[in-house]
Amino acid sequence: MANYTVFGGRKQHIIRKHNERKNLDAELADRCIFYCDICMRCWEKTKARWNRKIEYYENFVTYGKQRKICKECASDKSAKVKNG
Repeated sequence: MANYTVFGGRKQHIIRKHNERKNLDAELADRCIFYCDICMRCWEKTKARWNRKIEYYENFVTYGKQRKICKECASDKSAKVKNG
């Protein structure tokens, strides 16, 4: 896949084929969505004006997601440690 350079005026513009562009939605999902090893769900923090929530996804692709413990499991884990 060769990139083509167009010379016009003083600037050079690189024209890329449609296949070479990155999928922006997938890249943003990899940054914002995490996988919890304890409850085995994906989760993300959402923010809509003043309302902040954590949304959980049951059937979601976990390939390439960072592993972080969600707030529900973190609070359950600390409760188990204190009680047990």
